Amino acid sequence: KRGADLKLTINPKVQRTALGELQKLGKSGAVVVLEVQTGAVVAMVSNPTYDPNQLADNWQLLNSDPNAPLFNRATQGLYTPGSTFKLITASAALESGSFTPQSRFRDDKGEIVIDGFTVHNYRTEPFGEHSFQEALSQSINTTFAQIGDQLGEKKIVDYMQKFGFYEKPPLDLPPDEIMASGRYGGGELLSPGDSMDKVQVASMAFGQEQLLATPLQMALVAQSIANGGKMMKPYSVESVADYNGTIVKQARPAVWKTPIEPGTASDLKDMMVKVVNEGTGRKTKTSKVQMAAKTGTAETTGGRQNAWFMGFAPAENPKYAIAVVVEDSDSGGGIAGPVMRETMLSALGL
Repeated sequence: KRGADLKLTINPKVQRTALGELQKLGKSGAVVVLEVQTGAVVAMVSNPTYDPNQLADNWQLLNSDPNAPLFNRATQGLYTPGSTFKLITASAALESGSFTPQSRFRDDKGEIVIDGFTVHNYRTEPFGEHSFQEALSQSINTTFAQIGDQLGEKKIVDYMQKFGFYEKPPLDLPPDEIMASGRYGGGELLSPGDSMDKVQVASMAFGQEQLLATPLQMALVAQSIANGGKMMKPYSVESVADYNGTIVKQARPAVWKTPIEPGTASDLKDMMVKVVNEGTGRKTKTSKVQMAAKTGTAETTGGRQNAWFMGFAPAENPKYAIAVVVEDSDSGGGIAGPVMRETMLSALGL
């Protein structure tokens, strides 16, 4: 049987850069880069990786490797999203009509008690009086816990579903190679209708609790904000041609969801620019391009944490969106941020 030619959307240069940045850290993790206006996958990296030329002879050895090189962390890896999830909480808050980027919050002491549970800021630092915009740029847990408490469970879960949580993104891979993001319990995806108490809602609002998300999902969140509120259906196959060169399948970009209004996306973009210029994402700042981003440092088990960084560039006319996760690491801004910066510069040819 004569085969067909498969043309992917992957940019090998960007793919090599992203993989190289992860390998320099010597850490497991993943990077997903999407074209903002189309949803095309520009890079999808999972580290550690493997040599496909050796797969036929060594698949049993690779399959038993504790580092799981055959596991696609970009689409199957479920990680606590940490503060990157604050973008979803912020979306719900802005569209509730009760908050604007300029909304003020009273004197922050570094911790707050909600229903008997004490929420701490990262490293417990106090921030005093501040705006909603500053709460995002400085990633203030206490403020987002209050916002979550005020919005309530239904509103936050509703926006999770608007952004594609609780279902598998429609990427052109076998369904068992893609995981749905959402709340998990006992290794299973919980129903969006599963009830939560006030402490769980407040914790979820700043990205903890039982939340788990894939890098692909968080890249889609960044892409939709960059694209004026339109989340594009992700795809990695550009075209398929038969042995005569005739195109038998051609990708056509399509909107998958519209989670937020254009005005909300614009407000979030401005807030994410401040993350890079004045907040927790300063290590990605570069004179070559203005980036918009959100950091995340997610607590896992045994005192370990994962570093997240997601965003897009150029901020004024976004072309690429990205999500980075680095396992067993330090802060998102310090560790995952430089991976984003170098990968984004490679994508933009800068």
